[in-house]
Amino acid sequence: MSRDNSFGKWLVVGILVVIAIIASAYPRSAPIKPILDINHMFGALGSVFMIVLLVERATEIVITVWRQTETEMKKAHINSLNLEISKKPQADLSAELLAEQKRLASYQTETKRIALLTGLTISVLLCATGVGLLEVVIDRADAEIGFIRFADIVLTSGLIAGGSDGFHKFVSTLETFFIESKKKMEGNA
Repeated sequence: MSRDNSFGKWLVVGILVVIAIIASAYPRSAPIKPILDINHMFGALGSVFMIVLLVERATEIVITVWRQTETEMKKAHINSLNLEISKKPQADLSAELLAEQKRLASYQTETKRIALLTGLTISVLLCATGVGLLEVVIDRADAEIGFIRFADIVLTSGLIAGGSDGFHKFVSTLETFFIESKKKMEGNA
């Protein structure tokens, strides 16, 4: 299993290297807007945050419907084993308890992976319909350049799929950057 995981990582690295080589051979410059409207940027971020919350909730509903019953059954079995062990300690029950706890942890890890893939799928579908953040900083006339639109879909869907905690950290970092930049510009003026 580790070998397959390693192959996948090297495949991704290889693809990224090929993209970087091709992009270096045929350089382009992104058509960044000369004047960025901070209010417009934060308005776009607020809109995307609403989408983040909707995707997060939809993913939660899917996972609850699909995986919650099995999780609850595994937890109930672990609780019953704990109760039996507390009444009369036996080594064979302790081994069974440990095995059940490992199965639960494995099941929960798989559930997290499914939740991430579900959120990413929903996010990519939404971004393919036109939701994106790069259009806020890129001139609309050139925003339909294929690679830029592709990058917008990948970046925005990744941000959306990361959930509200990740999005909040992103926005906080962005806000701090703009506040500090404004202070430096006002200090130099």
